[in-house]
Amino acid sequence: MIRQRIGRTRVNDTEDRLIIEEVRNGMIVAQISQPPLPTRRPGITVDLTWPPESGNRYHLCIGVHPETMRPAEVFLSGARAGSEMDHLLDDCCIAVSKLLLAGADPSELVETFGNRSIMGAVVAEVAAFHV
Repeated sequence: MIRQRIGRTRVNDTEDRLIIEEVRNGMIVAQISQPPLPTRRPGITVDLTWPPESGNRYHLCIGVHPETMRPAEVFLSGARAGSEMDHLLDDCCIAVSKLLLAGADPSELVETFGNRSIMGAVVAEVAAFHV
């Protein structure tokens, strides 16, 4: 049995988002609606070396929302195409992008991820760009 409830939540001072909650098999599943990003949007590409002493180079692209100029998505390349690391980086970037689109503060993500992994370095670059 699926029951659905629709409500609104305040994301920040100027933006409300629609929340759709469903109860499926006794579990609440919440979905926050996201305003669609334009198909063409600005971005910046940064070279990233991780771990710093290794010399492994990655290219980080930070896509920004053209109206708010807030970071909205991240892409990271540099691992061998099709490798397990390549897939892992893609998945992590999707997770970080979804957090950014949901309104997460990049500086809070830095505290969450720390500096022990490449994703910590990614969110640190996003936070530095956001300032």
